[in-house]
Formats: sequence, structure tokens, C-alpha cells
Amino acid sequence: MLFILFLIAGFVSLIFGANILVESASALAKRFNIPNIVIGLTIVAFGTSSPELLINVFAAVEGNSQIAMGNVIGSNIFNVFGILGISALIYPLAVKSNTTWIEIPLSFLAALIVLVLANDLIIDKLGISSITRIDGIILLFFFVIFLVYTILLAKKGEDTGETMQIKKMPLWKSILLIIAGLALLVIGGRSIVYSAVEIARHFQISERIIALTIISIGTSAGAGHIRCGSL
Repeated sequence: MLFILFLIAGFVSLIFGANILVESASALAKRFNIPNIVIGLTIVAFGTSSPELLINVFAAVEGNSQIAMGNVIGSNIFNVFGILGISALIYPLAVKSNTTWIEIPLSFLAALIVLVLANDLIIDKLGISSITRIDGIILLFFFVIFLVYTILLAKKGEDTGETMQIKKMPLWKSILLIIAGLALLVIGGRSIVYSAVEIARHFQISERIIALTIISIGTSAGAGHIRCGSL
């Protein structure tokens, strides 16, 4: 089926675009003597999440809220249960006290806040459950709090990012690859959203199901590949 091929091509374009964007932007930042920890907290962190971000932006712009929500929720479920479970089967994972008492509760808090914000039907009695612009501001506020926490950890010397492998590139090549990476991200994100909608219509299933499964697994696996390549 043609739409399935478009979906696969979209994932390839999205993952490859994010990969070269992270590599080239990291090389450009390193050229200006930006510390590895800053590169890790900004370029690598946001770059590895760019596939999900682009898909959700296109889905939101086109009014496909089921894809946007399904991708976010599905990716987090797959990351925790799927990727963490497979990793633990391969090798025991050490857990720091900060992870146990701060980061895991923060993850739980994030899920709880989304649950509360999404239940407008019960709380605000709007007649429909939705994540509004005001809810988006609230979520971004908590995201800033998490960034501040991460930066404070970095200043204490934890996770300094010294193991990052940053390739050296000429300035012109870095800029060219950044543009190419952004272009591939846009093409891939647009292709995935379009294909997902058409596949859902063809098989008469919910777009949310496509997002919870195929899209979320694909973007999470791609993000994992990009993170491994940056270490």
C-alpha cells in the first residue's frame, strides 16, 4: 500500500534528519567553544525529541489532535515499559538516588498534570475534554522547572557530558547540514502525519490507535538511535 511506503519513508527522513541536525549543530556549537554539558542539555536533548515535536506540530496545525495526543502518550508508555524493560533484560540498570526521589516522582507528576488538565469535562465542565493554550502554558512552566533542575545538577558536576563524541566539521558543512536536517525533519513529519491519517481512514480505525502504536514506537526507537549515536 502506497501510504505505508510513505509512512516508512517519513520515518527514515525524520530520523536521518534529526541525526544529522544533532551532529552538525553540536559540531557548530563546539567550534564556538560551548561546553559539552550545554550542548547535551540543549542541542542533543531537543534534537532527539525533534521527530516527536515535528509530528505533533503538523498534527496540531492540521487539527489532528488524536495523533498529537496519541504520539505523546504512546511514546512515554513505550519508553518506560518497552525500552526500559528491554534494557533491564539485557543488563541490570543502576538507579541513582536523585532518580528515585526526584526524577521518577517528576515523571509521575507530569502524567498526573496531563490527566488533570485533560479532564476539563469533569473539572471545568466545558462539555468536552481538551488541552487548551492555557494548559500548554502550564505544561511549559513545569518544563522550565525541570530544565532549571537539570542545569543545577550539571553545575554540581553530575552527568557532565564529557563522554559525548562530537565530530569536527568545517563551518560551511555544519551550516549546510543543519539546513538539510531541518528540511528532512519537515518532510518526514509532514509525510508521517499525512500517511497516518490516510491509513486510519483506509482501515477505518482511529487515528489515535495509529499514533499510540506505529508512530510512537517509531519516533521513540528513532530517538533512542540518535541518543546512542551522540554518545
